[in-house]
Amino acid sequence: MADRSHHSTLLAQKATRLAAEQDRWRFHSNQLVVVDEASMVSTLQLSALVQQARDVGAKVLLVGDPGQLDAIDAGGVLGWLDRQGRTVRLSTIWRFEQAWEQDASLKLREGDVGATAEYEAHRRIDHGCYLDMVDRAYSNWQGDISAGRSSILIAADNETVGMLNERAQADRAIQGAVDAEHSVPLSDGLRAGSGDTVIARRNDRHITDRSGDFIRNGTMLDVVRTGGATAHSPRFAGTPARLSLCIAPMLRRRSSWVMRQRPTVRRASLWTPGTLW
Repeated sequence: MADRSHHSTLLAQKATRLAAEQDRWRFHSNQLVVVDEASMVSTLQLSALVQQARDVGAKVLLVGDPGQLDAIDAGGVLGWLDRQGRTVRLSTIWRFEQAWEQDASLKLREGDVGATAEYEAHRRIDHGCYLDMVDRAYSNWQGDISAGRSSILIAADNETVGMLNERAQADRAIQGAVDAEHSVPLSDGLRAGSGDTVIARRNDRHITDRSGDFIRNGTMLDVVRTGGATAHSPRFAGTPARLSLCIAPMLRRRSSWVMRQRPTVRRASLWTPGTLW
């Protein structure tokens, strides 16, 4: 009887937490909901957001560039709105330090191949065979990391990402920054040990930190150790952008993790590094 009462109490507490979490993300009247990188949001997801906002009298503002990455699922709403003349465009570019790059980037966005001449003139284009370019990009990235800079190395496909991740992990293991002997398998076929950084590939409400927040797709986590007795109380620390996690068998079964070091273009679009290769 006592066990049943304790179980009922736990369920009531969980229901209360879930209700509070739901209320936290519920839209309110006169609220402004800003959707950044709106071109990457699918039509179905955007429709659900707009309907929820409309039901309570909130407003949805789409921000993004229809000329950049599209949604993985059916999308294109932002581009359609732009073609219908129902959008407002910014008139000034602030992103680039070099004045020539402001105009060149607009030409490149419009598909003007003449823009490549400007990038070539400013030594922004490098070329060579596949393996040579991969090796050169990796060396440049490694040099920036060794110098203490924030840098991202982008690859066009998952196969190249895996190859670069494996190479980087091996180099860091030689330097003593990663424990490659005590590691666990990841969903991309690689293994992670303490000192590595991994990315969650899907939401998982079963894994929460001490504040009750759950793992979200795209969360980066530093591996502090593997295995151990903390399987039922994963340890997070730090900011939401970078957490520390003790990977244990329970976590491997429930979530999909991949190595972080070198992402694809779509994943890297969410980050703002100091240098990009």
